[in-house]
Parts: sequence; C-alpha cells; structure tokens
Amino acid sequence: MKQDGLQKLTKCVLNKEQEQLNLLDFILPTDLKNSDLDQKFKDVEFNTRDYIFLDSSEEIESLPQRLRVTPLSDYAEHNGAYPYSSEYLNNMRGKMPLAHCWLRSYSTGKIMTGPHSDDGEEVDSRYTYNNSIAVAPSMHLDLQKIISMREKNPNFGKIAPVRSVTGRVLYYTIEFGSYPQTWAKKLDGKLEELEEKGKLKPTGKKYTGHLQLDGKYSNVTEYKYNGRLYVSCDLLPSVKRRASQMYIDDSMRKLYENYCRWYRVEPIRWRIINWDEMPTEINPNGNGKAKYIFVRADKAIIGGLPFGHIMKDLEKQRRVFPDPLCGFWQNSILRGYLNGINAYNYLHNGNGKLLMQNPLADFSQQGGFMQEAFNISPELIKTNYRKFNIEMIDGQAYPFGFDPDEVNYEI
Repeated sequence: MKQDGLQKLTKCVLNKEQEQLNLLDFILPTDLKNSDLDQKFKDVEFNTRDYIFLDSSEEIESLPQRLRVTPLSDYAEHNGAYPYSSEYLNNMRGKMPLAHCWLRSYSTGKIMTGPHSDDGEEVDSRYTYNNSIAVAPSMHLDLQKIISMREKNPNFGKIAPVRSVTGRVLYYTIEFGSYPQTWAKKLDGKLEELEEKGKLKPTGKKYTGHLQLDGKYSNVTEYKYNGRLYVSCDLLPSVKRRASQMYIDDSMRKLYENYCRWYRVEPIRWRIINWDEMPTEINPNGNGKAKYIFVRADKAIIGGLPFGHIMKDLEKQRRVFPDPLCGFWQNSILRGYLNGINAYNYLHNGNGKLLMQNPLADFSQQGGFMQEAFNISPELIKTNYRKFNIEMIDGQAYPFGFDPDEVNYEI
C-alpha cells in the first residue's frame, strides 16, 4: 500500500476509535458558586455541580482581554445571535464578528459585552428572554486522561496556537467534540438541491436550533456528503432582515433571503485558560501546577437560546415581562441545555422559600449540548449526575435531595 494510502487508513481508524470513546469520561463535574438575589456568592445553597457551565462575571473579568474577546460562529449568528464589529479584533486576529455572551451571574441576565471602551470587555445586563445573546460554554477536562489518550492517539485532543495578524501567539486551543459552526458557502445551493431531490442521507442525528415564537425549539438534521457532516436550517426573519441591509450583490442577497443555509459540523476548539499551569506533556514551558484543563469555547457557537424563560401572552402573541427569578443559573434554559438535564424546578432557602420554575429548561430526554457535541446518551448523563451527588428525582436535578412540589413554600 502506498504511504499516503496507509496514512489515510490510519487516520480513518483513529477517527473511528475517537467516535466510539465515551467523552463523558474526560469531562469533570465542576462545583460552581452562584450568586443570590443580592448578586453575592455567600449563599452555598445556590451552588451547583455541573459538567458544562457559563463563566460568572467575576471569573470573566479576571481574565486578560485576549481570553475574553469571543468571535461569533456562523451557525450561532444564523440562529439569531447578534454580531457586532470590533476594531480591537480586526487588529488582533483579522476581521471577525464578535459576540455578546451570556454569563451565569444572577441579574436580569448578565452578559459579557464587547470592548467598547479602552478598558476592554465590560459586563452588562439584558432581559433573560433575549435570544440575540450567544453562548461560549466552559468546562474542566480530566488532565491525566487527556494526556493518556493523546499518547495512544496523537489525533485526539489536537492542540494548536491561535496567533494575531502579526504572528504573536495569543493562546492555545484543544479540539474536543464537534458542533455545527461554519457556513458551507460554496456548497449551499448544491446541498439544498441534493436534499430536495432526496439524494442526501441523514445520519439520524439532530441539533437544537433556536427557540421559536411558539415556545418550541427548532431542530436541524445532520447529513453526510462526501465524507463530511452538514446541517441545514431555515433563516430566521431577523437574520433575513439583517441580510437585506448588507452591502452584498443581488445573487448573494437572494441566497440569504430564499434559501436554507448549510453549515459544516466541525471539531470544537476550546481555549486553554490555564495554559501556563499545564504539565510539559501539554505545554513544554508549563509549570505543572494544574489539576485539570480549564477550557472555554474559542467561538460563541450557540445562538437563539434565551437565558431564562419567556412568559408569553399566547392570545395576543406577545412577550410579557419575565419573572425576576428567571435570572438564576440553577434553573436556566442554558443550564438545562448545556448539561442535558431537566432544570424545570429549583428550590432554595437562602432568600426565603422561593420556588423557581422554568418550563423550557427540560433537556433530559434529548440530552442537549452534551449529546449533540459529545454523543453522550441522555441516560448516561442522568446516571452520572446521580453519581456526583446531585440527586435525580423523576429525571430532574434537585441539589437538596427532595422534590419541591412536595414541600410547602411561600412566594
């Protein structure tokens, strides 16, 4: 066999091996301090233990600007996340749209905004039902298991530098999992035509899209074409309007307004936040103090999902003001989606006996982001949540080991 043929076969075998791995084994549950109604971290009953999480405002503000500025993926923008321009990023990494990103700190909805001032990133608030804010999730990876797996399979957890336009290394990323990200611009029309003629084969996998006006989540189907994976989605009305205002030629505007758009499913690149503390197996110049790999998505890859629930007047088809308790990470839509759990109910005793309910935060049946990005089954997620002491009752996560519906409480 020719050398290049052998390399292709080896790569194929290694990729197949990676697909069969239980990626949940590499993700560590993380104890999170969550703020209370006074936006303080004094109340331990607000704390949660999760696999995937959002940074708090305090955590994000402690990072240097190069680790905070977050580009927006095409797929997240397609689902409604609103981009904005940044001279800072243009100078740093070339021209890229940036994202406002949700944070988990309690408020009407904390977000990380862009570098609008000389001080760089700012923390601001939005109503929790806002679905134009993007998500750049974070997690802790098992350091020793990543090192061990990379020794067996060099293709696993590929590490690479991200450089500025001048060649300076800004940070390093590691590949882990996969998710729809980049617009397949040159194939958009062709893939749409093939799909309409029934010539594309679905893989059987679906991804959660955006929250629709009817209160349901859109779902997009994954297809395989020429050895690569793609998803197709209808454009949101808001994105269509945005496209009509862009300085693009008529043919491109027609593509925006009338076609579905197709996106490549690609490896997720995660910024290694504690790079300097890595052992020499990961960072040749690291000091070896790290106990885990702290990573944050290099791009805001999720869009179209609000932080909390939207209270709607269905008869008049309008949004109404949300309950102030919608600003808690504990029972947020994003916690439910990112971890594949049912965060519908959450009872806390720190500020009186308050019951928070979020009817849109149940992802326990489909597995949410954990299933979509890492192919982890919903049942395995539930089993592991039981193991790390968040007691599950009827598939729901209750940190205190009891069902709030069976407890007397006062609002």
